[in-house]
Amino acid sequence: ISGNSFGLNSSALNNIDAILNNWGACDGPSGIGPGIGDSVYGNVSYIPWLGACISNKTQPSCVLETDNVTLYANISSSVCIGNVWFGVNINGTWQNYTATETNFPESLIGNYSYTINENLLTGNETVYWTVYADDCYNHTSQNGIKSFYVNRRTNLTVNPANPDGLNNWYITEPEFTLTNDDATNIWYRWDSTENLLYTIPFNLTDI
Repeated sequence: ISGNSFGLNSSALNNIDAILNNWGACDGPSGIGPGIGDSVYGNVSYIPWLGACISNKTQPSCVLETDNVTLYANISSSVCIGNVWFGVNINGTWQNYTATETNFPESLIGNYSYTINENLLTGNETVYWTVYADDCYNHTSQNGIKSFYVNRRTNLTVNPANPDGLNNWYITEPEFTLTNDDATNIWYRWDSTENLLYTIPFNLTDI
């Protein structure tokens, strides 16, 4: 029962058996039911229903192009969780990747994840992703599209670029320049000293 304007209403004395039905929504029927699917009224048995729900999709809040990025989602079902996969769009191309489950396979609720290797990420790009899950009965759910921006790494330029003395030593005091178009502020430090706010190219004064 899916895509109906009314749903199912029974005034029979005995319950109508409508369990293991797909009501068109992963959270079950509406009406006297708890979900947003086709409605159910009267003496109808509707628990459990088919479908797998996707929730709590999360990602890192600040992604650098040197990071491995792990995507997470929670999947639940009243019957069965089948295949779960992540769709990821990098550079305008969608690819599907099998999710990794952190709960026992027979569980009806589980946390799933997929890690994007840093080799696939480029600074100054937006990555889009989504999650798909089925309920072992070929009913597939998909829950919206999320995105994250990949921040560029900070570049260090040394002038002169190469040591001008013997055995890779500098005779001329080098000057250091830090650049990152994605950064509001840049800090640097020498060894284990305090963080210094970068404002202009610097030399060895604060070493």
